[in-house]
Amino acid sequence: MKRFLSGLALCLLLGAVLNGVVAGGIWFYGSKPVSTPMELRGGPAPIRRSELASWRRCATSGWPPEPDWAWDERFFGSRYRKLSRTMGGFEASELSSEEFLDRAKNRSIYTVEVAECGWPVRCLAAERWWEMHGPTPFSWRSSALRIGAFAFPDRLLWGGLIVNTLVYGLLIWAIPTAWIRTTRLTRRWRGRCPACAYQLHDGLASGCPECGWKRDQTSGATAAPAR
Repeated sequence: MKRFLSGLALCLLLGAVLNGVVAGGIWFYGSKPVSTPMELRGGPAPIRRSELASWRRCATSGWPPEPDWAWDERFFGSRYRKLSRTMGGFEASELSSEEFLDRAKNRSIYTVEVAECGWPVRCLAAERWWEMHGPTPFSWRSSALRIGAFAFPDRLLWGGLIVNTLVYGLLIWAIPTAWIRTTRLTRRWRGRCPACAYQLHDGLASGCPECGWKRDQTSGATAAPAR
């Protein structure tokens, strides 16, 4: 039992490490959130109440209480979510350049981007909030942890983390186990010792004289010396 528990703990530990490696690879080599919704390859999505936590984390006294539209984009192992609201919006296609600049002075855009990654379930996340008032350049801030030029997700999605660790731990246990059992079955089929592959000319019933497989270990004990 102690050996089994030690092996189980090791598999789960290696599963957690492998989960981190896979999620980190998706984060760094996958697509990142873009700055404008027109560049997304996804489409409009309904706003779910459960997803407003990211918006409310940044909603200060100057932010509107809720967004009015959302945009969703998914790739292998990742999801990018945009929540936004425009205050003082207007239809730009009906305006001249002068009218656009004049009306844009009273327009404000608030946007939250949520990036999640991990496989088979997303387990890491980071957020970026930005806002633009009038025609001036927008200001933004991110929750991601930055070390030099690299940004790391700062939030663990515990449900996905647990599921991925269990999945990877099971794979780490199952693959070597299946390999060992297949190898032993192949050796038995070829008339060899399943443990050491020694050729058993007398058959499997008598055990292996090379490694002692299936033989009584006490049979080889030496007798006590005569006085």
